[in-house]
Amino acid sequence: ALFIADMTGHGPVAGVNAIRLQALVAACDGQPDAVLRRLDEILKQILPTGEYAAMLYGVVDVASRRFEYAAAGVPHPVAFPADGGDPVPGQGKGLPVGASNFPYELRRLDIPRGGSLVLFTDGLFTLMDGDAPGAHAFERLIRRLTDHGGGAAQGLAALIENRPKSCADDVTALCLTFAE
Repeated sequence: ALFIADMTGHGPVAGVNAIRLQALVAACDGQPDAVLRRLDEILKQILPTGEYAAMLYGVVDVASRRFEYAAAGVPHPVAFPADGGDPVPGQGKGLPVGASNFPYELRRLDIPRGGSLVLFTDGLFTLMDGDAPGAHAFERLIRRLTDHGGGAAQGLAALIENRPKSCADDVTALCLTFAE
């Protein structure tokens, strides 16, 4: 199982809430959609009004290269083929956990043999485009990761290494690459 998350706000309070979220995730089990529903219930009780977590929680079946997940206010996860073919976006979005009673859905994304699974928060758009990501940021990001050559992991590393000195948003990105 794995997850990415982006807590409301910045600084020490958001950091402490992220640590709290990690502990809560570790205590939950079940299908990803059920985990997000449970976290939504808990966070509504413990976080102040207006604070929540955009996140994606999922389970990777390494043998079948299938990712089963539920999304709560984050961009689409993306499967990148090893051969440089067209990336396949999953379905992200939804409402963040702790914001409302949202019917989180179990979703599936197959990762091609030797391919990569990339998960990220919206801070990656800010890192790429500055404070105003604008329209079509998702498509531009995918192009940037694929046009680099060398696979999604290298494209992501190049984007992060060439970042501006500061970024106005927190950035979380995860790239899981499967051996052929």
